[in-house]
Amino acid sequence: MGCGGSKPQPPKPCTQDQARTICSHMSKEMMKICVVYALEHKDDVKIAPPSDQLNKLRKTVEDLRNFSKDAPPGDDGDDAGEENDGAAAAPAAGATEEEKKKGGLGGALSKGMGMAKGAADKAMGAGKKVTGKVLNVVADGLAQSLNEIEGPFTTVGKDVIGSKAPEIQKVFEHYIGGIADGTIKFGGVFEDPVSLVRGAHPHGEAEFAAAKANGITENMMDKVDVHLAAEFLEKVREEIQKHATVKNWGATIDKYNAAAEKVEQLGKGLKLSPIDFDMDMYITVQIIIEIQRLMGVREGEVRQDPKGKSTTFPETFEIMFSGQPFTDVTYNKFVTQVKDKLQPA
Repeated sequence: MGCGGSKPQPPKPCTQDQARTICSHMSKEMMKICVVYALEHKDDVKIAPPSDQLNKLRKTVEDLRNFSKDAPPGDDGDDAGEENDGAAAAPAAGATEEEKKKGGLGGALSKGMGMAKGAADKAMGAGKKVTGKVLNVVADGLAQSLNEIEGPFTTVGKDVIGSKAPEIQKVFEHYIGGIADGTIKFGGVFEDPVSLVRGAHPHGEAEFAAAKANGITENMMDKVDVHLAAEFLEKVREEIQKHATVKNWGATIDKYNAAAEKVEQLGKGLKLSPIDFDMDMYITVQIIIEIQRLMGVREGEVRQDPKGKSTTFPETFEIMFSGQPFTDVTYNKFVTQVKDKLQPA
């Protein structure tokens, strides 16, 4: 009998734990890639103004005009007309040159609230009675503000990301699951990572092709709660608050609330409910939603062509985001690649 060497053993399918470990890390790696893409494509981040609040302000213009009919008509000077012509055209503090030129929220609020500040502060100040002319002045100011209010809101997300991209990336990586600072940890960020990466059992080529294109992104973001928004806002609040769009929105709300107080002083049972709206959090949530959208777009693209997309797990990433079989050989290669980075949960 000859005594040759032992035959090489054929690759074995990954155990359930091995498959879960690989796919958990591949899911995190995919999310890391997609976050970077989303932040790099900040120009595609579009945020609309809060429609409920805008509709309330538009209705307020109509209500103020109706309320003015029940108020004393007022004297000729109560409309503060000629003396505020300059204020109506003056830009509000914080408006950029671009906003002044193109109008939109910055331009509209600069002009409209310039008038409202001059007229309302003067005509509605201490010692002034509430008259129909005063209410109409405020209505005119709000109407001018609302005519072109949507424009610059679309730039807030882009501007915030442009100024705070590294900080935003770290916030997302923390939620992805320990990717920050190059530390990769085992963890239960994804409940069924194998199905997320490879599709349904038996996780072959057909199942991978049928897997949801943005499945990992959707799964991760479905788990996110207010804590992500709170941490995100902590990093970007200053940038949001100094944006001319937000400053001018604040001026609009101030004038609305001032109008609400004066309407109530009419004493005829008329009332406007003051607006208490957290614009900083609104913008934060909308930016997160847009980042999620762009992440989902990128995930679909990477699934179609994973080659060269991961620098941390190049070979493993390409195998797992395909219909190729994954075996104990795949797992062992993965462990070898990251043995100096793996940490227990």
